Amino acid sequence: MAFSWTIPLILAVAAHPGPSLWGDFRLSATEAVLVIEGAADPLTTNLGAPHLLLGRLTAAEREASERHVERFFRERVPVELDGVPVRPALRELIVQDGPPEDASFRSARIVLAYPCERMPRKLSIVWPDFEGEGVDFVPMTIQRSGEPPRAFSLWPDHPGWTWHADDVRPRRPPIAASVPSDGRSVPLPLGSLGFVVAALAAAKAGWRSRRRLALATAGLLLVGAALARDLATIDVPLPWGGRPTLPAPSQARAIFESLHENVYAAFSAESEDAIYELLAASVVPEQLDALYGEVIESLILRQDGGAVCSIAAVEPIAGGIDEASYEVGGAPEFAVDWTWRVKGIVSHWGHVHERVNRFRATYVVRHDGESWKIADVDVKEHEIDAAR
Repeated sequence: MAFSWTIPLILAVAAHPGPSLWGDFRLSATEAVLVIEGAADPLTTNLGAPHLLLGRLTAAEREASERHVERFFRERVPVELDGVPVRPALRELIVQDGPPEDASFRSARIVLAYPCERMPRKLSIVWPDFEGEGVDFVPMTIQRSGEPPRAFSLWPDHPGWTWHADDVRPRRPPIAASVPSDGRSVPLPLGSLGFVVAALAAAKAGWRSRRRLALATAGLLLVGAALARDLATIDVPLPWGGRPTLPAPSQARAIFESLHENVYAAFSAESEDAIYELLAASVVPEQLDALYGEVIESLILRQDGGAVCSIAAVEPIAGGIDEASYEVGGAPEFAVDWTWRVKGIVSHWGHVHERVNRFRATYVVRHDGESWKIADVDVKEHEIDAAR
């Protein structure tokens, strides 16, 4: 079974020289953040900044540069969210230290925030009149929270571009709750019980008064109780139910696949609390912090300045129940040996590339008294395929 959604994941990026300028939009329910980065020389030229965006600027020079950058993007680079013009606020201007002769390769970064009240479904940008050495076009990427990035470029003869949510939003299966076990219970037919109580009352009245009609009514009510045995039935857990039994191997595999899918899906959430809440449905409490920390650490692409990758698909390759650990009638847990492939796309320097990761791990799935959950993970192999 293959499933697809988008969540961030570390994927190796081959180092290669980037363009002179590039940009990146990140969209959320509260704001659209635009990061513009490029070599100091062409960036200063394109913005018409009052000072070279390199070296140690004085307080007055930095203040003047920040005012100019914010005014430039407010007046010269119009952005619309869902058809409404939005003016940005400059959140950050990062200028590297270095001599002027390094301006052709030392970069500066601009971070702008465009406020919104809901997740945008449409974004338009127009950046006319960009120029400078090596600036033939401006490559950009755009990414909504929980979705893969999409690449586009602004050209002198086509300086505008419009993004629509339907262009990139994938169909994603719902995040199912962790699979419960079959508890020990008995069905309680509430409908039949009502008829039985009424029949007993009629029989008691008929016995005392020796009236045949009341006794006949009681008999009819008992017939009604038999006919209503499937109506309003509830399952009542037995107090002596004991520990759960292991499912059949095929059922155990299905349980694990659901839990494995849930773990990856949890990281498509937009906040740490939401991720933890989703993970808790499929992972024992003792493993939550460790699993969360491992995945979050894997999101940081340290060797390439924090480039972000999103998962496009997760595909099982091989694996199944570990027969050595599976003993019917034993402890309520089983082990799984699993191999799977993660296909993702990474955006950096205004480009989008595909990466493929291959994993093999052993899992322990244990019943916690309410449902089956992942109790332990041991990654045995992790291979990163070449870029595509």
